[in-house]
Amino acid sequence: MDRITTAIAAQGRWPRILAALGIPKKALSGRNGPCIFCGGKDRARFTDYQEQGWYFCSQCGKYNGFHFLMKYRGWTWKQAADEIDRLLGTNSTVSLSKGTYEDLLAEDRWVNRVHKSTKQAAVWLHKNHPERFEEWLDARHPEVRVWWETQE
Repeated sequence: MDRITTAIAAQGRWPRILAALGIPKKALSGRNGPCIFCGGKDRARFTDYQEQGWYFCSQCGKYNGFHFLMKYRGWTWKQAADEIDRLLGTNSTVSLSKGTYEDLLAEDRWVNRVHKSTKQAAVWLHKNHPERFEEWLDARHPEVRVWWETQE
């Protein structure tokens, strides 16, 4: 299963996934309470809005399930996806097929979501440190790889 399918597999399961991966149940209650990142008495709450596991804090901002888990645990995207795959019993080692990439690229939403600074970092790292590039790319959101593979 690839990273995009990991997100699809996690959809609607975020409260259980986050609790199983160490997020305190009190932070997942759906009620306003202290933010687990910055504190405060009544500034944050978890909501499974659109089944994406959203966590909102009036000071820190908003995080979907993946980013919430990454921030709380200090993980990269790849580490978070691997742990979710392990928890859900899926296999994340299979890469996207060429047809799947082409389908995603036809939607434009994946390529257009890669931030300009990430694109610049990818180009610089590939040029100056190609030996570290694949490891860097693996630690990024899958949309970065989709964008990169359209550049070559």
